[in-house]
Amino acid sequence: MPCPPLDRAYPDPTVLAQINQPMPYNLSDYSARVKEAVSDYWDVRHAQAAKSRGQGVFDTGVRAEVTGGRHLDALQELVVGVFVDAGIPAGLLDVKKRPIAGYFRRDKSWDIVVMVADLVVGIIELNMLIEDNEAFTVPVKVRTPVWEPDPAFDRASYADRYVIFFERMVRERLLDAACLVLADKESGAVRFPSESLSFQAFAAAIHGRCLQFMATNPDIDWSSGRRV
Repeated sequence: MPCPPLDRAYPDPTVLAQINQPMPYNLSDYSARVKEAVSDYWDVRHAQAAKSRGQGVFDTGVRAEVTGGRHLDALQELVVGVFVDAGIPAGLLDVKKRPIAGYFRRDKSWDIVVMVADLVVGIIELNMLIEDNEAFTVPVKVRTPVWEPDPAFDRASYADRYVIFFERMVRERLLDAACLVLADKESGAVRFPSESLSFQAFAAAIHGRCLQFMATNPDIDWSSGRRV
């Protein structure tokens, strides 16, 4: 087979440079909204603990702050808002806690299951924030295990261990994305021990999933939410 002329066989370098440019995407800055949701989280926990004490119920530790069940509401609203920001009309979202069938167990009830036209867009579990204090951020006293542990855990704090856990879960595709938040209980200050586990990165993953969902479901009428 004859070779084409070199000037035709290889694209102009300037064209290649244009092709390799990343596609621009306007992702909102969620910093202020995250801080607001975290502040609400602590406020509700304090209020629920005070309510328990007022009713003569003296739960110990964190239990008194979370038994009211409303401490994660603001975080849920924040997460669902990302789906709307990504282009899914709010009126079409069906969001609730639902059981999802699984591989490692029969089913599990997930905190946020987002559906459109009876199709799942996203499944998210919310857990308590990690308090940004020395109990979580200083190296953990090590034990002597049966065999040599992974050196990645050497001198790791509990926060570091969470980072290792979630980054590996995402890397192994057991999770599509994860977010790890360290929050100061008094000031409400928020930080992320890993950029890959920041809320901004988590939101970007949700945006990507929404784009994929809309592109692969062309039969959904986005004005009515019905499949055509």
